[in-house]
Amino acid sequence: ISFSNIFAMAFSAFDYLVAVFGFLRGIFLISIVVFVLSLIGIWLFNFIKKKYNFSWFKAVFLASFLEIFVLTAIVYFFPAYLGYSQQTYGILPPELQPTLIEGMAFIIGLFLRVMIVSIALSIFVLPLEFIASYVFEKLNQKLPHFLRHFVAVFASTLVGGICVFLLFPWIIP
Repeated sequence: ISFSNIFAMAFSAFDYLVAVFGFLRGIFLISIVVFVLSLIGIWLFNFIKKKYNFSWFKAVFLASFLEIFVLTAIVYFFPAYLGYSQQTYGILPPELQPTLIEGMAFIIGLFLRVMIVSIALSIFVLPLEFIASYVFEKLNQKLPHFLRHFVAVFASTLVGGICVFLLFPWIIP
């Protein structure tokens, strides 16, 4: 083994260490956003469970569906709104203008797409919620509630990030 090979191996190990640190830093930043969203989800979960007397599973699924539905609706409807609001570049001839039925069909299609995507994402998020719930319950009860909650969110976000990184690497830009 030559010196250059040892240097290349050490440099490679250092690169891996830096990549793992960068991955954990990214997961930490994403965990902050997920933590804030989970606080809203916990409030929604408690409201649904108290008002409709659902089981834990039904209340968690419905709360995450509603939260994901709102976020997905913003992602899908905002560009459509911008597109319709900026139609001031000129007047289209009457035969090229969208009719009311075409506009309604577009909105209904977007709504159905948001529903399907929200249901699929809610199903994908459910195992991560199980992980967060397990970590939250297993942590020491002496820790502050928010710290236990954040560690649980970080653990589930880490598992989700690893799954995305290993199973769906083409998603990451």
